[in-house]
Amino acid sequence: NTSEIEDPEPEDRLDLALGPDYDGEGTAESPFEVQDLEDLQQMRYNLSAHYELTDDIDASDTESWFDEKGFEPIGDLDEKFAGNFSGEGFLIEDLVIDRPTENPVGLFGVANAENGDLAIENVRLSNVSVTGKANDDSNDVGVGGLVGGIEEESGYTAEIVNVSVEGTVVGKAGESGEWYSVGGIAGINPSDGSPQITGQNVFRGEIYAPGVKQVGGIIGRSNYQTDVSVGYVQANITGQNEVGGIVGHSSNQQSTFEEMYFAGNVT
Repeated sequence: NTSEIEDPEPEDRLDLALGPDYDGEGTAESPFEVQDLEDLQQMRYNLSAHYELTDDIDASDTESWFDEKGFEPIGDLDEKFAGNFSGEGFLIEDLVIDRPTENPVGLFGVANAENGDLAIENVRLSNVSVTGKANDDSNDVGVGGLVGGIEEESGYTAEIVNVSVEGTVVGKAGESGEWYSVGGIAGINPSDGSPQITGQNVFRGEIYAPGVKQVGGIIGRSNYQTDVSVGYVQANITGQNEVGGIVGHSSNQQSTFEEMYFAGNVT
């Protein structure tokens, strides 16, 4: 019963990720097939495999998962997603992540091209509700509708390609100090490498991050020559400062934003 999903014991996690629930081999030539909501959640137990979505997913049950904290982001600061995921243009609808005291937060928490090239591509998220805690370090990961942070190691490339997010992204600030990096698609490209956001990437909805710096419709903060090819944003965006319709903060290392379109309000 997906409405009563529980976190498995550590010794059972490998069986979840590699067991008979997945068709495919987890390779570039034969990716694991993500056929339903449970398959999507199980990706966090095998973070280096190749995956592809094979059908639309109704994720509304996530509202009650994990004591109503919702979906558990795939990858975190200690164990980052280092595989590949293709949504194949299918729709993931009504996903809920409600973790206002946790960071990083997104469908993917942190993605890092550390063992090879990484791509998260052709993903469509509709009517999502993502809430996470912003970061108190401007160079560390944040909150995003798709991914809290995306990184790459030397010699490898990391890309977000053709992603559409529609819904609400909320970044919570702490009680004191400075808080950073909330984006409609990606919270931040931290200082490691220069990941790219290519193809056509779209955010529609609301980004609400009062008290948070570096808030943007596509990406909260870009570092080190991050290029965005085509971005469409239709949204109401609220933050403390360094708030933008496309990007909140761009590094002094030259980045290129080729075709950007924004409609909405920035506060």
